[in-house]
Amino acid sequence: MELSLKQAATMMGISPRTLRDRLARGDVVGAKRGGRWFVDSHRMPLTEVQRISMQARAAEIRGVVEAALPSRAAATRERKHRSVADLDVFREARNVAASMRAC
Repeated sequence: MELSLKQAATMMGISPRTLRDRLARGDVVGAKRGGRWFVDSHRMPLTEVQRISMQARAAEIRGVVEAALPSRAAATRERKHRSVADLDVFREARNVAASMRAC
């Protein structure tokens, strides 16, 4: 999966500028298309701790989504209009994503 410069920098815990410098020097493998850098997520230089942390956060997001979607989907299937309550899963995912950025 290709990540933008900002996404890859966030996952690596560095600033986009630092990552751009590393890409330009060849320390990190990436491709530049249309003036923008992209990094293959499988080729990112992550430490074992970063990799474990990323997997734990992904599992947390997956758990929140799986817990919220089935109950909401069944309840809203017969209604013509959806309510704001149907967006709970996205609010939860946003909170988890915000905590990921903070780490």
